Amino acid sequence: MTSSSEELLLQKYNKINFYKKMILLSTRENSLGLIKDIERLTVQIEGILDYYKEKSAEKQVEKDTVETVFSFRTREFTMKELSEYNGVGDNQAYIAVNGTVYDITGERVLNQVLAAGFRPGTDLSGPFNSGKLSKQLLNNIRIVGVLRD
Repeated sequence: MTSSSEELLLQKYNKINFYKKMILLSTRENSLGLIKDIERLTVQIEGILDYYKEKSAEKQVEKDTVETVFSFRTREFTMKELSEYNGVGDNQAYIAVNGTVYDITGERVLNQVLAAGFRPGTDLSGPFNSGKLSKQLLNNIRIVGVLRD
């Protein structure tokens, strides 16, 4: 909950305590009005709490969905496994950059990698980090996993 929401709940809680004290000191007629005010405040507090419970549940569902999708699609590659994705024959062309494995099959970046004298199926962190290859080439390139070694 945000601090303003917490403050609002605290104000309502304090108001209820005030009404409780007033009930003890008041006549029967006035007590009924105060009890109605307490009931109204209680309903408001329950509404605020329900709202934040729903928000919290939505965030948890969203988080679980993201974690499930990410864990489902994330594959770990060793250097040996990555080397199999060299783009030769029917093999797809993958590269690793800073621990992330990208599928560059049929992408413009594949031509740039080859033109710069590098090969798919390898870790190209050095060339990308040194500026020999532009990191912008990796924008919108499909991530297929992470490099384990």
